Amino acid sequence: TLYGTASTSNPLVSGSQSIQMRTYASQTINPALYMKFDETNVTSFSIDYKCSSAIVGNKIVLLYSLDEGSTWKNGVETTISSTSQAGNIEYNIATENGVKSVSKVRFKLEITGTINVKDPKYSFDNPVIKGYK
Repeated sequence: TLYGTASTSNPLVSGSQSIQMRTYASQTINPALYMKFDETNVTSFSIDYKCSSAIVGNKIVLLYSLDEGSTWKNGVETTISSTSQAGNIEYNIATENGVKSVSKVRFKLEITGTINVKDPKYSFDNPVIKGYK
């Protein structure tokens, strides 16, 4: 995680931890959360999110890699329409690629848009990777 950490401050799941990404005034790169390993036989990926003090118009982008993170492809984008938006991001990678399951994949979440401002916070929790058996 770049500019992020696990935190018990306002977690999405009560009494637990959520992953938080923040942006700062001096920041020059998009904050991202990514897997450092591949999952096999994947059909879909979903994750819950919550924003506070978010920049309206920014996007949370779910990307995926089929080559161990060397290149990334856009999966789905969620546009922030409220400073306190919450929801679920889901992407059916198998359907989008026309197969029953993807043999090897990893996922990345990235915040795009205006990033060099202080205090927007993006929390993520409950990642679910579904597989085909």
